[in-house]
Amino acid sequence: MKTNGWAIAALVLVCVFSTMAAPVGSPNKQDQNDSDRPAVKITADEVQTDVLVKDRADKDVNGTESEVGQGTQEQCNWLADLLVEAETVKVGVTRASLLKVFTTEGGLSTGLRRTYVLRRCHIVKVDVEFDPTGRPVADAEGRATLIESDDDVIVKISRPYLAWGVAD
Repeated sequence: MKTNGWAIAALVLVCVFSTMAAPVGSPNKQDQNDSDRPAVKITADEVQTDVLVKDRADKDVNGTESEVGQGTQEQCNWLADLLVEAETVKVGVTRASLLKVFTTEGGLSTGLRRTYVLRRCHIVKVDVEFDPTGRPVADAEGRATLIESDDDVIVKISRPYLAWGVAD
């Protein structure tokens, strides 16, 4: 089934805001893009298992019991699966391994620092920093390298987060 980015975003927001007992994340200035839409961050720590999702889904934002439809539970399970997949990439993994799960996003980047989007859902993102393999970090004039290698190793990776796409 093909869906566009807006449909997926709406699905994620319905899942997050209709089932969580408390706000999962708050907008952060550094996570906002030029259109001033806040990024909503949710991690696998908040949604680790179907049981946890179900427990939170039984209460609304006021902590009172509420009914959750089967569709909403399936959406939350889908989102949890995406987060588990995104968190398979860890520090010490090569760029080649990262690219099996993620793909590059537009926007400003260098060869050693870039934002990646999950292949299955382009609003799930991570910010990654690499250690270059077989070349210097900067050129002779001190400029960051733009060269990327599949052998570069991840030295820092953010927690997965949700944000609208960036286009060049």
